[in-house]
Amino acid sequence: MRRIHFIVAGMAFYAISAFFAPNSYGARDYSSGGGKTIECDSTGGAQHRCSAPGYMGARLVQQVSHSACTEGETWGFDQGDPAVWVSDGCRGKFELIREQGRGGYSSPSQSGEVVACASSNGEMNKCSIPRSWQGVRLVEQLSHSSCTPGEDFGYDHRGEMWVDHGCRGRFANDSSD
Repeated sequence: MRRIHFIVAGMAFYAISAFFAPNSYGARDYSSGGGKTIECDSTGGAQHRCSAPGYMGARLVQQVSHSACTEGETWGFDQGDPAVWVSDGCRGKFELIREQGRGGYSSPSQSGEVVACASSNGEMNKCSIPRSWQGVRLVEQLSHSSCTPGEDFGYDHRGEMWVDHGCRGRFANDSSD
């Protein structure tokens, strides 16, 4: 009789585990009416990507792991191929930020448009900016890596800016260029 209880308990555990298992993108969806929230985890310390097509960013709403989840170091958002990435054991629940306007930029305030752009793993990343911008200036640096104009970030006249060498920040129009 005791053996049957163990078998039934094991089957119940398996069924519950399967229900809460990650989807095909490696992320669990915790949406509840507001913005979409997913869970993304780095198993074995390796980097893992959780696809987020149609989104322009993410914010950590709950750290689930014992390992640190530090934006730009152990987690971030790749705007080039929209995805949350995690590494070094970070596991967390992330609220995805919906793309607004055209090309992945948003206007979070009435005072002007601000674009968040990040270089993941020290590699170059391009982010869309309004074509009306005459340049980009760093409003808030979010990385420990340097963000030097012309070396670590810049822009072109086709509506794109770029970041490189681990630079991560929020950028605004620089009309002085």
